[in-house]
Amino acid sequence: MKLTAANIRTLKLPPGVIDRVFFDEDLPGFGLRVRASGVHTWMIQYAIAKRTRRVVLGLLSALDPGKARATAQKLLAQVRLGKDPAADKAHARAAAADTFGGFFVLSSRTNTMSTNQIVAYSPPTVWQVPETFKSVYSHAVEVRDVKRLLIISGQFGVAPDGRLATDFASQCEQAIDNVEALLTASEMTASNIAKLTYYVTSASNFSELVAIRQKRWAREPAPAVTAIVVSGLARPEYLVEIEAMAVSSDEQ
Repeated sequence: MKLTAANIRTLKLPPGVIDRVFFDEDLPGFGLRVRASGVHTWMIQYAIAKRTRRVVLGLLSALDPGKARATAQKLLAQVRLGKDPAADKAHARAAAADTFGGFFVLSSRTNTMSTNQIVAYSPPTVWQVPETFKSVYSHAVEVRDVKRLLIISGQFGVAPDGRLATDFASQCEQAIDNVEALLTASEMTASNIAKLTYYVTSASNFSELVAIRQKRWAREPAPAVTAIVVSGLARPEYLVEIEAMAVSSDEQ
């Protein structure tokens, strides 16, 4: 199947399948990754030095098929010349990450919870996190062996088509969807998040914010979190804004 706008609308995942790449029949290596979550990501796949490599081109919602195809053609032409776009992209990211060397957070080496690259700290020398918050909040996190750092700008509850709900819960859910879409574009997930900042326009929404966080992003170790009440956001109808920092030890 050629990945045209009309054909893409007909793509469906088989029952029980949550993730699949549909490749273009006219341009080998050019594909659209479709996930059950509804996120569609353009990509290329190629083999070099006996390794299969992938490069994410962007989200379907942000890149139309024509532009995605043109970008894929350019990168695949580089592959035919012996170049490795994935390695070039990783090197560029590593150089950019050096700029943020001061991001690492140090703390007492007690009461720790860790994954491969994120270590959370809640030592007994500071106030103890209530049990109900431990899955969504850590006093501090340390990131280790980082190859990639993703910094996500503040996301509002605006849907890809520009719609904005009027209630806090819907805006918060959509803002989280937007953060997850950007994580997906960088081949990361919510488990890669090291730091979250929430801005809300009313303290009365904090209990609802916590409930949504526990539903969507509960995990151990939890990320470092800051929640702030502000007098207003970029537009008066915005009720919540979410910033995130995510890290990965993979070169992609």
